[in-house]
Amino acid sequence: MKKILGLFFLITVSIKASGSEEIVVPDNELTTEVSLPKLDYPLAVKKSNITFKDRYEMGLFWGSNFTEPIYAPSKIGIDLSYHNSEKSSWVFSYSQWQGGLNSQYVPGIEDQGQIGGTSGDYDFNRAPRLTNAMWGYYNLKLYYGKISIAKKNTMNLSLYTQYGAGLIGFTHKSYPAVSVGVGQKFYFNNSFGVKAEVRLQYAGEANPFLGNDKLKKNQPVPSFSEFEDKYRFGTIFELGALWML
Repeated sequence: MKKILGLFFLITVSIKASGSEEIVVPDNELTTEVSLPKLDYPLAVKKSNITFKDRYEMGLFWGSNFTEPIYAPSKIGIDLSYHNSEKSSWVFSYSQWQGGLNSQYVPGIEDQGQIGGTSGDYDFNRAPRLTNAMWGYYNLKLYYGKISIAKKNTMNLSLYTQYGAGLIGFTHKSYPAVSVGVGQKFYFNNSFGVKAEVRLQYAGEANPFLGNDKLKKNQPVPSFSEFEDKYRFGTIFELGALWML
């Protein structure tokens, strides 16, 4: 019984002592498992390496429409951006499509007679050609961050959403289009970087599947006005290099 009372007394004294006294442990005695790192220059971590506001950005890019079955899906282009704030920018983009037809799918469609005729008697070269595109985008930054790629080198990341409207050009007319997407830019320094963008676009085009057997090689070449307008979705992917001015 005396041992129990003695243990109770010691616990009571310890609780009172802990409530009234602050135990201070020297820094050099703290274990590394429970110590937070001390940064010599904490502002360098918080501060953005790249300034955006009131700066222009010029870029060159390659792109592709992954869901285009008939027209050649690749393009090259140039864009010019103006950063109106640290978090948003306006972009003008012009691209030139490769021209011609999709070499992966069109030969099989033409040779196998998949649009209502005998095998091998179609020619999609009779259809209007996809030529160019002009777009205006609004980019809204979601996240800016940094990653260290070497001991003394840091890559800066900028993740953003993108909203656009533009015109898709064919040999006989242009069609309106809208898009929404997301992009990631990687800045190696305050003036150079690369980008990757993916977007979903809804755009008009000349429907290449012309009826009444007018795509057959033994028929007179149809006029472009005979091809009906069609609106559909496309998936666009772009890779490019950029320079901050």
